[in-house]
Amino acid sequence: MSDLQQQANRAIHAVAEIWTQHGSNAAQECHAQIAMAFQQVFDTINRHGTAIAGASSHAEISDLGAAAGFRGL
Repeated sequence: MSDLQQQANRAIHAVAEIWTQHGSNAAQECHAQIAMAFQQVFDTINRHGTAIAGASSHAEISDLGAAAGFRGL
């Protein structure tokens, strides 16, 4: 994902001078939008990773509880 972000920024950088010559600050706006979009993606990935780790831990605890119950039989 970081590589995709760098590619996007390089693509903007390639045309930034043309925009600037025409009096536009579109390059800065694009860089800001890309940074925000990728940050949201990274935040979502982190949240999902945390949720998956929690679910895995809960499943392991449930499995251990079930195994203990069967041993008690």
